Amino acid sequence: MPFRRSLIKSSWSTRTQGWQAASIAQTPIDSVRSVMVLVCLFSAVWLGLLVTVALSPPMDSIEQLVWSHSLEWGYYKHPPLPTWLLALPARLSGYSALTTAVLGAACTLTSALIFWNLIREI
Repeated sequence: MPFRRSLIKSSWSTRTQGWQAASIAQTPIDSVRSVMVLVCLFSAVWLGLLVTVALSPPMDSIEQLVWSHSLEWGYYKHPPLPTWLLALPARLSGYSALTTAVLGAACTLTSALIFWNLIREI
């Protein structure tokens, strides 16, 4: 019986060592280049779908464009940060639904990159 127990223990330790050798740093998704490719692909698909499929811009985007004309500490329906973030790009590029779509994609992708970086560190 002790012989079998030692066999199980030795096979378990080699399996654990093999698992530790395959760390997250060796996975292909960990490289910055592959993440940037995924980010660019995501943004192209997102903006392509918004431009080709949507018949009219979302109502929240139109509200944000209207509210970005006069910045306030709060709005009756939404918190002020999205409107504050939209104010400068809308003034520079024009008040259009495409500006809100690009800014929404940029904020989503930035959040995803921050999340990816946090997960990578864990």
